[in-house]
Amino acid sequence: MQTYPSGLASAQTFGHTGFTGTCVWVDPKYNIVYVFLSNRVTPTRNNPRLGTYSIRGNIQDAIYKGLGVTN
Repeated sequence: MQTYPSGLASAQTFGHTGFTGTCVWVDPKYNIVYVFLSNRVTPTRNNPRLGTYSIRGNIQDAIYKGLGVTN
């Protein structure tokens, strides 16, 4: 199970996810601002893929890993 929003995020991390799948997370410890823009309601509101595949969290994990952050 993946820790929300990312298992690599520090305890200082704060942010918000929006209904259409957008999100913004700020991690002051690592000086990271992550903004994800999407529209999961097109062509239909019945689109679970962002959550099913943990797309936002996987991208955030990749950012941390790319910067050498490990837990």
